[in-house]
Amino acid sequence: MIKKIIVNIKEKANTLSLKIACFIAVMIVPLNITLIILSNRMINIVINEQITSYENELMIYMMRIDKEIDAIEQQIKNLLQENWSFLNPNIDENQVFFAKFNFWTQLKDIQNQSELMNLAYLKTHWDQETVITYEHDKINFIESQNILEELRKIEMKTYSTTAYQALMVNGQPYLWRNINYYDFSFGFLIKIDTILEPLKLMTNIEGEKIVLYDLINEGLIETMDTQNLDLESHEYLQVSYQSVNINHQIIRLIPTSVKNTEIPIIEKVIQGIGILSIFVFPFIWYFLNQQVIIPLRKLASAMKEVENENLDYRLSQGVSSEEFKQIYHIFNQMVEQIKTLKISAYERDIEKLQLEATTLRLQLNPHLLLNSLNLIYSLTLSKNYECIKEYTLHLSEYFRYSLKQKGHLVTIKSEIDFVKNYIQIQKIRFPNAFKCIYDLDVCLDDKLIPPLIIQNFVENCMKYALKDNEVIQITIRIKEQANCLLISICDTGNGIHEAILEKIKRGEVIENRMGSHIGIWNCRRRLNYFYKDEATLNVNSVIGKGTEVIIKFPINRIKKEG
Repeated sequence: MIKKIIVNIKEKANTLSLKIACFIAVMIVPLNITLIILSNRMINIVINEQITSYENELMIYMMRIDKEIDAIEQQIKNLLQENWSFLNPNIDENQVFFAKFNFWTQLKDIQNQSELMNLAYLKTHWDQETVITYEHDKINFIESQNILEELRKIEMKTYSTTAYQALMVNGQPYLWRNINYYDFSFGFLIKIDTILEPLKLMTNIEGEKIVLYDLINEGLIETMDTQNLDLESHEYLQVSYQSVNINHQIIRLIPTSVKNTEIPIIEKVIQGIGILSIFVFPFIWYFLNQQVIIPLRKLASAMKEVENENLDYRLSQGVSSEEFKQIYHIFNQMVEQIKTLKISAYERDIEKLQLEATTLRLQLNPHLLLNSLNLIYSLTLSKNYECIKEYTLHLSEYFRYSLKQKGHLVTIKSEIDFVKNYIQIQKIRFPNAFKCIYDLDVCLDDKLIPPLIIQNFVENCMKYALKDNEVIQITIRIKEQANCLLISICDTGNGIHEAILEKIKRGEVIENRMGSHIGIWNCRRRLNYFYKDEATLNVNSVIGKGTEVIIKFPINRIKKEG
């Protein structure tokens, strides 16, 4: 009695329901403590990842700007490599005009090719004449005229020829690059918005400010939406990256509200989990019991019914979980399939017996037997006893192999030996009518194939391929290809008529005045029996040229004893 109680207790202790209950109880307290300890660390990780993400975005964008600036500087360098010293007041007025026009045209080409350059200019020192070219979709006519007036006022010789400087025109900031060269100056302007707007569109953070900071003058270049902006304000998270070309840096001012959007929610959720988890334990257990434990018990009971061969038992679909509905449905289908397969197994055994009977009937070829007896009789009349001895020996080997086959797989070596024996019989019957070539991989000798699968097609060569007064060639190849056996029986004989070939490809039985020819049909059936859809049998033929049969199926190796 006590022993029975102990066994019952062990069985209860090993149940899934008790294990889940213990697991939940053990996990709640340590999990709460762990969550609270890790909460601050998680917050710091989130903030650091946000900052790193913002810095990477800014770095990639600034590198793109620097690359564009490098391209502009290289084009200006190429432009200055030409000799423009003749552009001075000492030459003819017409020559000056054409020289200025040629320079302006090349400057315009540089401006058109650049995504950053909004306006380019050329100014001659001796007459202060200034010409401009600009992007019409970024600078309108009024802006261009204001810039033109501003450029006319500036004494270009006093400005640096290397640094990018800030230039304010009617409250609109620009980056200005000026180059002095002999008696003229030229350069270009980049609107600050042209540099900053693509980055604003790319980041698309609500309330974010993106500004350009002048490192030389240590001041913020203000635009319309950054006037009176305090860089020291704690309202923003500041991320910056410095350009290597323009002595400026882009600063992203991201509102701290964006940084803290999800962090307070995470903290509250963590604290709430720590408090609520103690009270929700009964509800969790009840939910798991209803949704998991009870359906699993029903499934286990159903499996025991099937184990007891009650194949009519079915599970009801009365569960709330879609997953268990699917499992129950699959279980019911599986039981139905098992029931069907048991019936199919009996039918398949019957089919196998029928196939074996058909194979045996095909093996005992009455025509070969009758022709062999006639040949032996003819040989006795000619007293060719050596030939009779050889022929009867091969014939006995032929029938011995045929009669012992019961439909099981055989090794390639035994099948090829049988085919060679059959070829020797036919060489005595049809001397100098054909020759046979074997192209076989020795390493394939122990692999398994259906019996008589090769001999059947060699026999067809003897029946239909031989030509009068002409030697044909029969080639037998066995190769390994992608873990499959590839068997080819090819002859150079008469070929097959197109109508018959079409029937063969469709898998039909060939019938003529001589009766039904089921050799190829039977080979297909046997291949399907052993390999299902993994086996293929293709027949190709050309009248007067010959026929090729290609058989392909998965490799099987003979099981070694021990």
